[in-house]
Amino acid sequence: MTRQFLLDMIIGWILYTKEGKNTANNIVNKAVNIAKNNLQKNNVEYLKNNKDTLKQPTMDDKNCLNIN
Repeated sequence: MTRQFLLDMIIGWILYTKEGKNTANNIVNKAVNIAKNNLQKNNVEYLKNNKDTLKQPTMDDKNCLNIN
């Protein structure tokens, strides 16, 4: 019961106060930056910009179905 009350208080602090929103935003931003840095250090392939995989399909592509 005490844990649920404390959790509700923290959620309310984050949702309803400016300081809570700023703190939660900073924590999330730091966590994302740490995750990106760790993935880049481990040479994860999907983080590298590969222009071939980012290309949008067009009607001229051979794999595109012709719908008449």
